[in-house]
Amino acid sequence: MYSTLLLITTAQAYNPTWAELKDSSGWTVQNTVQTDVGPVIVKKKLIDGFPCFSGTTKYPESLNIPLMIEIAADAESAMTWSSADITDAKTLARTDTYVDYWQYLEIFALSDRMWFLRGYFERDGEALLFRWERLEQGGPHKEFYKAKIEQFPHAEITPINLGAWRIQQQIDNTTVVQYSICSHPGGSISPMFQSIATESTLPNNLVDMIQETKRRMNTSEKP
Repeated sequence: MYSTLLLITTAQAYNPTWAELKDSSGWTVQNTVQTDVGPVIVKKKLIDGFPCFSGTTKYPESLNIPLMIEIAADAESAMTWSSADITDAKTLARTDTYVDYWQYLEIFALSDRMWFLRGYFERDGEALLFRWERLEQGGPHKEFYKAKIEQFPHAEITPINLGAWRIQQQIDNTTVVQYSICSHPGGSISPMFQSIATESTLPNNLVDMIQETKRRMNTSEKP
């Protein structure tokens, strides 16, 4: 009962939107992390009082951007390439403009997490975007939502999960990869501790994505 109330309170207390996350103003540099794919610049800004983060790297080679978008949209494949340790996933629906999906994450010493999302395929000038937002109570997938609630009664559904991949080819054949996220895992984790965890793990998401893209490009594997 307590965790349910806390989840509802968290969702009501903060309301970050895609327009605010996409806005380039208000970001402050927190750190520059050296990784296997190059330096990742980590930025933070408060949206409706909630800490959101963005990581950007300029990869020194030309990457297959449509392939990267497909990898981002492939919920099931994240179980094999993401270091986030996603343990289950399912694509619920897909059209030319969006994909609905569910993912499940086991967390040691804490309640497991799951989320129901809709991801959109968009363009921002010369960049390609894959952005996502929560599907409230599973959106149109009510029966699947109900089944997962019954299957995992102790798992927390993330009350805030909003983000995007933005990828753009440069004239010099480098590739700018940006990952932006507003996420609260729910349960008894405070925004302060959530903020620390998100900031520290964010560079891993860019490393995972670029390395998986390179692997598929090298093996000519389709997404």
